[in-house]
Amino acid sequence: MRKCLLTIAWLALGALPVTAHDGLDEQIITISDAVTRDPHNAGLLLARSELHRLHGDFELALADIARAQALGTVTSGVDRWLARVLLDQRRYTESFQAFSRHLAVSPHDGDARASRSRCAIALGDTATAIADLEAACQLLHQPDPDLLCQLSELLHVSGRTDEALSRLDVAITRDGDIPAYHERALAIERADRRHAAALKRLQHLAAGNGQIRWRVELGDLLGEMQRHDEARAAYRDAARVLDALPSARRQVAANLELRARLERSLARLESASTTDPESLSVGQAAAVEPTTQRNSTP
Repeated sequence: MRKCLLTIAWLALGALPVTAHDGLDEQIITISDAVTRDPHNAGLLLARSELHRLHGDFELALADIARAQALGTVTSGVDRWLARVLLDQRRYTESFQAFSRHLAVSPHDGDARASRSRCAIALGDTATAIADLEAACQLLHQPDPDLLCQLSELLHVSGRTDEALSRLDVAITRDGDIPAYHERALAIERADRRHAAALKRLQHLAAGNGQIRWRVELGDLLGEMQRHDEARAAYRDAARVLDALPSARRQVAANLELRARLERSLARLESASTTDPESLSVGQAAAVEPTTQRNSTP
């Protein structure tokens, strides 16, 4: 309770955004009591509106924002609160307009830039979405990787593929091998049939961080490139790593799915291959120990 009251106090000063933690129902009850005691506190009304938004009660959120505006004591930030509710309601044009009013007076608000980009994407305004995402990535201290991935995708569909890949690679050099960045880069490279670049990336990932899925991805790419023997080798490598895991880890859902994906990939490869009549069967390629051993528990 004390934490909720402290949160409300900071919110009333406009210093802290509401989060979806600590139980929304409890927070709404607590702040409603505060509003009852101080009905002319616009900060409390705006704080409650955010809680209502997070709770999915959009009309209640809008009503609190309207009450706060009617008090005439709020000088900034109301349009940001309003825009977020409208965005959640998928009222993209109105949300875009509210974010634009807010950004006209607070142009360095990176979160608002990122949110307005969602409106722009929904409205088909790719140029504005790109500009907002670029600004958000620069303004935010630790931008979510999804923002850069979204930016790179928009650059790609806009025909700026080299720039999209360059931004991702710069981020990888700066932040390390974040899977989301590599996944987006690989999707772009494979979509544009830049097989050599994708192959180099996957070989690095398969050798470097030990994630089995990169070995499976490598096999898939080699299969696309008709390099079937190398694809089989990559799949066998992935199978060996899977089989070397402790039994409990092999039964984890993600690894079971990797096993199923590996078997499917091998089956597709064998079906597509017409040049190697001596190729291994799916079971032979996938296993380095008997299946009964692989699925047994110690």
